[in-house]
Amino acid sequence: KTEVAALQKSLNEPQLNLELFRTKRKRLEQLKKLLDAGAQRVKTEQDARNLLGAAANKLHEFWRERFQERETEVRRLERELPEEIRIRTSFKGKRKAFEEFLRTTLKGSGLQGTSYETLRDDFIDGRELYQARAELEKHLSETASTKVKAALFDNLADFLTFRTSDETEILYLGKSLGDYSLGQRATVILHIIMHLHRHPVILIDQPEDDLDNETLYSHFIRQLLERKELTQFIFATHNPNIPVLGDAEQTIVCHKEEEQFSFYNGSIDNKGIQSRIVTVMEGGEDAFRRRKEIYQLWKSSN
Repeated sequence: KTEVAALQKSLNEPQLNLELFRTKRKRLEQLKKLLDAGAQRVKTEQDARNLLGAAANKLHEFWRERFQERETEVRRLERELPEEIRIRTSFKGKRKAFEEFLRTTLKGSGLQGTSYETLRDDFIDGRELYQARAELEKHLSETASTKVKAALFDNLADFLTFRTSDETEILYLGKSLGDYSLGQRATVILHIIMHLHRHPVILIDQPEDDLDNETLYSHFIRQLLERKELTQFIFATHNPNIPVLGDAEQTIVCHKEEEQFSFYNGSIDNKGIQSRIVTVMEGGEDAFRRRKEIYQLWKSSN
């Protein structure tokens, strides 16, 4: 009462109501608590964003470390290759993969195709997009920015953990390997495989595909003979040059008739294995003998 009387006198408000004063003061205290709680919530949210950003950065650095380890291995491999074969790598270089992720995640948002292309060109992954969320209007229209921000927070874990793949491009004589024929590509790839030191076992399925016998021998089997003491090679092949000229330690000859599968295995020096190689891979003993006769005729005529 004393406080209200003093207020009545100082404000020149003789009609000031005591109950109204009590209600307003109580409401004032409530609002103060709400303001304090709001400030604490803002601080908590900011702390959470800081932790989230730090975790995303740590994940990014982990990926970069793995890339650097691989890059070191690639450069070591490149030093052992002929100068005409080079390997170009790029950290998170497959931007097209990020665009495909965006199109999948933002499907149904109404975002235009040009917006996806802009995001692909301006950002390397979801982490960069999250860090630049406050300035998206510099890259997109206001409407498109609003849609992207909404999707970003609705799928935040997916955006922050999406891994834009590293890009590796093989260059042959300064041009991308994709610009060459299948045979040339196969020759270069096999040449690289033969220099992979860190792999104790290498499995190759039909390396003779797209290669003629001369190329197979000069660019592959010769290297195989040099490398076989260091690496265990396992081949699935229809070409006899690989087990015979490659001096295979063990050969497994497979046979399937209707639903029955059988195999025969042994050393290349085993007569049974030799017979099966001639039968399965050379078309039979008669065909083998006929080719030998023809080769002798060619040799005599020359």
